[in-house]
Amino acid sequence: ERRPFRGGFLGRPEQVTEPWLKLARMILDRFPEAELVFLGQEYRDLRLQSEIRGRLGISEGILERIQFACSESAIEELDAYQQLDVRLDPLLVNSPQRAFESLWMGVPVITLEGDRYSGRCTASILATLNRREWVASDMDGYAGAVEQLARHRRTDIASRAILRSELLASPMCNKEAIAQNIHAAIAETIQIS
Repeated sequence: ERRPFRGGFLGRPEQVTEPWLKLARMILDRFPEAELVFLGQEYRDLRLQSEIRGRLGISEGILERIQFACSESAIEELDAYQQLDVRLDPLLVNSPQRAFESLWMGVPVITLEGDRYSGRCTASILATLNRREWVASDMDGYAGAVEQLARHRRTDIASRAILRSELLASPMCNKEAIAQNIHAAIAETIQIS
């Protein structure tokens, strides 16, 4: 039997904001087969789990689809990506490190492009990879991007490997070019001074 479509949230508990919870409810309402997984050591706390479930304020059938995966180590956390179909980026303040990590592990990332730097980091990473379809301009677009991934679910190992290859081939992983750019910026700064 095929496992449910799983969206993972790896943000900190303070990033579980009311707008993000509204978005989570929208996604769970649209996809009766979907599960939402909160990943991280902080989610071991049973009071926090109960608080999140209570703040979601949703029906019993949906509450059963809310999971908490409490990893003991960074290795366990990376292994948990293998159980996800998509990583759901926090709103307002993105998580670019987690976006990189997710793409490295072959898991797509959906983000809402914000109006300031802290809310545009993940969108910039995805644009560099030519994955603009994973960048939403509003919450309905965010849920729609998740829906597209759910319809074209990528579960085989080969398709996950494509994301890592794209990341490695991108300018973000070209250490020689990055070093040259840093050197040029330092040289320019010294000349200006």
